[in-house]
Amino acid sequence: MGQQKESDSQLIKRLIKEKHPDVWLIEFASIGEKLNAGEYGAFTKEGLITYMLSKEKKLIKTGEISWPTEKIGEVDHFAIKSIFSIDGIKFVTGNHGKEVQKFLEGEKKDIFTKIPRAFYQKIFGFRSGKLWKQVTAVIGYLLIIIFLIGIFTGNDSETEVNHTNKEKAVETNSEVKNQNEVAKKESKSSEQDKQEVEKVASEPKNKEASEKIAAEQKAKQEAEKKQKEKAANLGLVAATVARVVDGDTFELSDGQKVRMIGVNTPESTTRTEEYGKEASSYTKSKLEGKQVWLQKDVSETDRYGRLLRIVWLQIPNDDMNESEIRSKMFNADLVINGYAEPSTYPPDVKYAEYFRKFAREAREKEVGLWAYGENGTTRGDLDPKSSSQSSNNSSSNTSSNSRSSSNSSNNSNSSSGSSATSSGGTEYFKNCTELRKKYPEGVPSDHPAYASKHDRDKDGWACER
Repeated sequence: MGQQKESDSQLIKRLIKEKHPDVWLIEFASIGEKLNAGEYGAFTKEGLITYMLSKEKKLIKTGEISWPTEKIGEVDHFAIKSIFSIDGIKFVTGNHGKEVQKFLEGEKKDIFTKIPRAFYQKIFGFRSGKLWKQVTAVIGYLLIIIFLIGIFTGNDSETEVNHTNKEKAVETNSEVKNQNEVAKKESKSSEQDKQEVEKVASEPKNKEASEKIAAEQKAKQEAEKKQKEKAANLGLVAATVARVVDGDTFELSDGQKVRMIGVNTPESTTRTEEYGKEASSYTKSKLEGKQVWLQKDVSETDRYGRLLRIVWLQIPNDDMNESEIRSKMFNADLVINGYAEPSTYPPDVKYAEYFRKFAREAREKEVGLWAYGENGTTRGDLDPKSSSQSSNNSSSNTSSNSRSSSNSSNNSNSSSGSSATSSGGTEYFKNCTELRKKYPEGVPSDHPAYASKHDRDKDGWACER
């Protein structure tokens, strides 16, 4: 006898167990408010990682969250699922929601309160608040009531027949037999009538509407599953934005900070540049508290440990299609609407040409920060290149060799644009904008161009990004 084929649920559980040997629960789970079909979660002591199977029967990671510690949240236990909401994180589990709650309260010292509901919302079918479920529940309850009435009516009929038979027991055997035959025929006819009524009642008047709703729900679940598979193929990872730091930087719900690739918004934190506050407010309105999709180019983090990422508001069908970049990518949105300038740092150059194109369009329309001038208000790829300035301040020396040496020194100094070099080798810049034209990454404290006034955060590095 051949070996029984492994089902999809058995396969995904086995693969998750191999990937996470320390997992304490493998259960239906999704990040968000909806439990997606075919999605399983690996519950570890550190957090929840969700997976789905690809068409090739391989694990696809669909999301990840870290467990919050000593936080207050809410939980809603349904018959077949539980919805958790804590510290800005929402996730759904299957039948083991109470075990997850017990773990978080015991291991992570979290506290959960049950979501209060009106009395009718405690009835099965009314808890979700969805109209189609409530309609289906009402129809189901009506069918049950009709069925019970039919049973009681049938019992009463049988009681009357029995009573009649007892009264006529004194009659002759032939009469009794005839009465029994008549009673049986009547009973059979009554049973057939009852079955006919139940058959008609079991067909809801809005059967067509119910089938349509079910089809729409199924199509929606299939679409969501395809979207998650598409995200995995494009290297997109779902994340929740907890807090916006400024126009181009934000913090995730797990505490990690993200710096958007390829764009630079005006400063609005340690120092302020024109249109910085507006850019920060715009990013906050678009991202804070929302789920986004993060995409890595080449680099993982910058020197501050921040994740370097492209931010998608929706999953694209083709991540190099210009129309989708314009409508679904937030990095591009900032440039298109004049909240950021393109700022390219190799090797993360995948979308650099698109960003420069969008910036030129915004500059022509004088949108946002471009309304302050053709160079914008912060550093970016469209800034003019530094040009040599003539500086012929040498004194008249009788020696031609001395004059030649002096001119050579002046030409060397002028190549730095706005800088000037003293006899001791120190370089002077009016502000960070001028300094970055020559040193885009800023300068350390032992550099000739370093000045404490440019080191606002006093970390020994002036005018850093």
